[in-house]
Amino acid sequence: MTAPRASLPQAWEASDAPILLTALAFAGLGGFFNFTYSYRLREKRAGMAGYMGRVISPITGREEASADTALLFEDSPTNRGRHRRWTRYLWTDCLLGVVLNLVTVLLMCWLALALLYPKGLIPKGWELAVVQARFFSFAWGPAGKVLFLAIAAIFLADTWLTITDGVARMHADYLRSASSRARKRPFRWWYYLWVILLTVLSLTTIWFERPGPLIVIVGVSSFLAMGVYAPGLLYLNYVRMPKLLPAWVRPHPANCVILCLVTAAYWALSVWYLIVLF
Repeated sequence: MTAPRASLPQAWEASDAPILLTALAFAGLGGFFNFTYSYRLREKRAGMAGYMGRVISPITGREEASADTALLFEDSPTNRGRHRRWTRYLWTDCLLGVVLNLVTVLLMCWLALALLYPKGLIPKGWELAVVQARFFSFAWGPAGKVLFLAIAAIFLADTWLTITDGVARMHADYLRSASSRARKRPFRWWYYLWVILLTVLSLTTIWFERPGPLIVIVGVSSFLAMGVYAPGLLYLNYVRMPKLLPAWVRPHPANCVILCLVTAAYWALSVWYLIVLF
C-alpha cells in the first residue's frame, strides 16, 4: 500500500471538478449557507436576536412579531460587558459546530482511505454508499449494511431539510425587505409559503433528476457565491457597521486578514473551476 499523494488522482476528470467544489462548500457552512447560521442564532434568541420574532409552528405555537427595522444599542459599560459575554458564547457555539463537523469529515475520509483507496475504487453517484456499505456487511453482517445505508439516507435528508429551511428564510426575508406590499403579511406566512413551494419543487424535480446532481448544483453555486459574499462581509463589518455601532463591536483586525485570505482562496478556486469547465 502506497501513501496518499497531495495531488489530483490519476483517474481525475474535468467532470469531477463540480463534485470537488461541492465537497469543499459542504465541508463547512460555505456560500449561501452562512446565512443559515444567522437564522439558527435568531431562532435560539441569542444576543440581539432575542428582540426579534421567531418562526413558530402554525399548529402548536402563536405568531410572533418580527422586527422590520434595525435595533441599535448604546455605548455603555453594561452593554460592552454583555457584548463580551455574547462573543464568548458565539465562539463556543461556533467551535462546537466546527469540531463536530470536522469529526464527521475525518471519519468519512478515513472510511474512504481504508476502503476505497487501497483498491483504487472511485465510485460515482449511488455507488459510493453501496461500495462502503459492503464493508459493513462483511464486518457486521446484513445489519451493518442496513445501518450504514440508513445513516447515508439520514445525511441526505438532513441536507435537504437544511437547504429548504435556509432558502425559505432567505426568500421570506428578501421579499419583506424589498417590498412594502410583502410586509403586509408576517414573516411566518412567507416562510411557510416558500417551504411548501420548495417541497413541491423537490418532489417534482426528483422524478427528472437524482438528488446527487441537484446537490452538486447547489454546492457549486454556493462556492462561487463566496467570492461575492465574503467581500460583502468585509464591507459590512469594517465600513458600514462602525458608523452605526460602538468601536468595540468592530471585529479584530486579524479577522479581516483571515477573511481576506479566505476570499482569495475562493477566488482562486473559482477561477480554476471556470478554466477546467470551459
